[in-house]
Amino acid sequence: MRKPSGILAELRREIDQIDREIVDRLQRRAALAIRVGKEKGVNLPIYVPERERQVLGHVALAAKDGPLSANAITTIYREVLSACRALEKEINVAYLGPENTFTHQAAIQSFGSAVKLQAAASVDHVFKLVERDLADYGVVPLENSTEGGVTPTLDSFVQYLDTALQICGEIVLPIAHHLISSSPRDAVQVVYSHPQALAQCRGWLAEELPHADTIEVVSTAAAVARVKNEPGAAAIASELAAEAEGVPIIANSIQDRVDNVTRFAILGKQLPDSTEDDRTALLFSVMDQPGSLYNALGIFAKYNVNLTFILSRPSRRRTWDYYFFAILIGHPARDPVCTALAELEKQCVLVRVLGAWPTAKPSGV
Repeated sequence: MRKPSGILAELRREIDQIDREIVDRLQRRAALAIRVGKEKGVNLPIYVPERERQVLGHVALAAKDGPLSANAITTIYREVLSACRALEKEINVAYLGPENTFTHQAAIQSFGSAVKLQAAASVDHVFKLVERDLADYGVVPLENSTEGGVTPTLDSFVQYLDTALQICGEIVLPIAHHLISSSPRDAVQVVYSHPQALAQCRGWLAEELPHADTIEVVSTAAAVARVKNEPGAAAIASELAAEAEGVPIIANSIQDRVDNVTRFAILGKQLPDSTEDDRTALLFSVMDQPGSLYNALGIFAKYNVNLTFILSRPSRRRTWDYYFFAILIGHPARDPVCTALAELEKQCVLVRVLGAWPTAKPSGV
């Protein structure tokens, strides 16, 4: 092996010195995090999404003039935050399982690897674990830019309406679906995946695999496990799921929209403080009379509150009775949202804030 040049050896010595300085600063930061945890005591939450967004924003701004991108720096710092948070208290996070799904990926992105992750069998199971304090937080899919609202999550909010559960954060994750199989593409006769994934790729499937059957399974990860030893079968799932099962990707990024994005909700029992860029989730029910929904929505227009999402779901309390879910820009503690909600309560049978949180940027953006 050739001996490194004098210049290379000197550069490596500089890197070693910087690494020692980085470790020293990280240890000092960790010691301060322990003190922060003691100051919080038992009454303040360990996970504070508005503070973490502020920290990530600061480091991204500081990275703007260097060779490492802001995204690379924030990726590193998410793990720093995760490790320091764990020194304050071990956090248990439930997510819609199994492992190697997009929800698993979203949970890791938000909380890092220094948490205890618990895969739940269903969205309802995630809600139940958090509601019963068997998990500190939960991660569930909320809406997709291609297919809209995720109905099992919305229905679970109806079921747990009278509990302390609420959304306290979000993860916005670009979703790239891949065709995964041990068989060549022209031999694929059946495609397995989660219903959402199949729907987000229906155009590609119709054009590229028009004769293949599609079969729904409980998760994208389960689809990959199923096709591993099944000739002529393929799965639609993530690169993470393909790597975990050791099954090749035979077609990349087959989703119909290149900007396919899913918003995941972080469930907890806290309402984050307001920032300059928040979202609020809302459930409301109107009176059964002409114009009632029109009048309710008119309140948001009156106070210039921007609704980004609205969907109706059965209340499950009376036949043909519906709740309306909405996501709006702003925080319920600040105007104009505060004033709009006060007036909305006078117009509606029921108004319930399901949470508020700092707006997240898509990963990699």
